[in-house]
Amino acid sequence: MQGGKRPGAGRPKGSKNKKTERIREHFEKFISDNLVQMQEDYDKLDPNQRLQFISLLTKYVLPSMKAVEMTGTVESPVIDMSKWK
Repeated sequence: MQGGKRPGAGRPKGSKNKKTERIREHFEKFISDNLVQMQEDYDKLDPNQRLQFISLLTKYVLPSMKAVEMTGTVESPVIDMSKWK
């Protein structure tokens, strides 16, 4: 008997987890059923709390961006000031 991954074993690539999908559907329904109450609660928040609320929700709506790291050197051009008068 050989070990290792069998071709075709497991969930197909790109398919969705049924439990996760069901939970997501219930959560979306909960949110849509409570939009009026959520808006009323949001309106009662002070400006700092509103910014925190928006910041927390943003990561679930917009894709997060990766930090970009740059490496290398930047050389300044040599300017001969003796020619300037």
